Amino acid sequence: MFCGDRNVLDFQERVEELVVSYGYSKDRLLQCVPLLLKDKLLLWYRNNKRDWANWDEFALDLKKFYLPSGAEIELEEQIQNRVQGSNELAKEYITNLQTLIRRFDKMSTDAQLTRLYHNLRPEYKRYIKKNEFTKVAELTKLTGDYEQMIAQEKSKPPNMKPAKTMNPLIINEYNAKTHCWRCGQQGHHRNQCENKLVIFCSRCGTLGKS
Repeated sequence: MFCGDRNVLDFQERVEELVVSYGYSKDRLLQCVPLLLKDKLLLWYRNNKRDWANWDEFALDLKKFYLPSGAEIELEEQIQNRVQGSNELAKEYITNLQTLIRRFDKMSTDAQLTRLYHNLRPEYKRYIKKNEFTKVAELTKLTGDYEQMIAQEKSKPPNMKPAKTMNPLIINEYNAKTHCWRCGQQGHHRNQCENKLVIFCSRCGTLGKS
């Protein structure tokens, strides 16, 4: 039961998730509200229940009643300022920022992707270009590829030379416009690559250099 001791947005989302999970009709959800509230919020419901014809109207007024003045502006500022932490994995950062964006509920898909990309750490943005993804899942995969590459570099023994079996085209005939930035081969882009990750400079094609 909800009495205002936790985030009202979490409460509303959880109720709506349970309605879908159990196959209940949202049209009847307003009738169940007295079972979900207690203490001061239950009194507030009793005093104002004639104002609502459905759950959505109730949920909107609940947010207005419970959330402090300026909460929406504060949430927007949190979204703008929520950058990836110095030791934070990209998938964790993306999930946390997506949660704020979902609660704000006023950003287009393009605006969401732009914000998720913009607030990444600079080294990720040097590896990933904005035009390489159109979905959050694609951005998440690219950030995971980058983290995998960095992990491989850190685990590599000192002064390790590039394997001679690597395709010499990556060094001798590499072209950043026509070759994949992930494996160094031609015929596809990095976001389509299914080959083994090869560590090389995506600008000059030098093996073992990032």
